[in-house]
Amino acid sequence: MALHDLDLQNFERLEPNKSARYVISVGQNILAGVEFDSISVAYPNATTEIFTYYAGGLSGTLNATVTVVYTDATKEDVSTVERT
Repeated sequence: MALHDLDLQNFERLEPNKSARYVISVGQNILAGVEFDSISVAYPNATTEIFTYYAGGLSGTLNATVTVVYTDATKEDVSTVERT
């Protein structure tokens, strides 16, 4: 699997984890300063992953949301990564 950078070389491919998925690192830590102890993920369509970060468990306080959008369903090319 190739991971191509579409955001001015702010992404780098790291070693695959046990499930053979790749972890994406954004130039600086996109979660810097965010406290969390639980993570939830949603897949609203074939090209989007939404990660939500909570403190106090999944029913606790929502502290950050990271949305990763890929260019197509292969998920080989990242289009955007946004934290809200």
